[in-house]
Amino acid sequence: MDHSLLFIKIIIKKLANILSLYFVTYGLISIYCIGYASEYQFKNENVEISFVKGWDTKHGTLFALFIKMDKNWKTYWRYPGESGIAPDLKLLNSKNFKKFDISWPTPKVFNDYGTVIYGYKKNLILPIFFLKKKNTVEMDFEFEIMMGFCDKICIPVRFIINNKHALNSSKTQKKLILKSLENVPQKISNEIVIASCTVSKVENKLKLFIQFYNNLFFERNNVKELILEYIDPNIWFSKIGKTNNNKNYFANINSINDTNIILDMSKIQFTIISKKGGFLKNGCKSY
Repeated sequence: MDHSLLFIKIIIKKLANILSLYFVTYGLISIYCIGYASEYQFKNENVEISFVKGWDTKHGTLFALFIKMDKNWKTYWRYPGESGIAPDLKLLNSKNFKKFDISWPTPKVFNDYGTVIYGYKKNLILPIFFLKKKNTVEMDFEFEIMMGFCDKICIPVRFIINNKHALNSSKTQKKLILKSLENVPQKISNEIVIASCTVSKVENKLKLFIQFYNNLFFERNNVKELILEYIDPNIWFSKIGKTNNNKNYFANINSINDTNIILDMSKIQFTIISKKGGFLKNGCKSY
């Protein structure tokens, strides 16, 4: 294994994220980050973001980000892939706020210059449910959000959202929010086993091998893409591929500390993008 090459790739990946944040914070990025910003809207020549109130529930309020991008521009999913800018929400002020839950629609998979990334093009409606601590007390909050947008270059954009200044949604927007919620990957029960996994060393490189069982997802080539995540930011997967048998997949295992990697199969998360929509499964059975 070329340890020096792996180390360089890891440093570049981490440095790219740090520089992205630095550039936005200190205004050193190009004119693409300059635009009109308010507590409910951000707009520049390539991206327009609106913060819209959907509806109230007993336990909180559903809001949504309506994001429009110019042709060829895209933004990232919650896990950007092999490179990219992971979205980030930072709480600034709050009253009776408990937590938020983002309903990420099933992403697309893009291959940009040999790098696999996960995200969205053209339009994204991102529902965010804000929960109250006490159901009978009003809630207020203010967040700073950072998202990355890419065409030939990638730029991070920061903007503020505030519940008091959110736009009221129209009937059409409410329908679009519901449609986006329907496009969120369905969670597969932990009681249902869909795959088994093992780790092997191939040419001095650790690889994860996945064998999916013959079920609804993998018959008739229903699976379009497979995304793998690990619940530890120090470990990630790359170069996901499949064998001639469409039910068998493999991926490289990467770690900041490339020695003594111990993979906990329960921390593996699958996002399966199929012809029938997206599905989410936590954990993999060892074999």
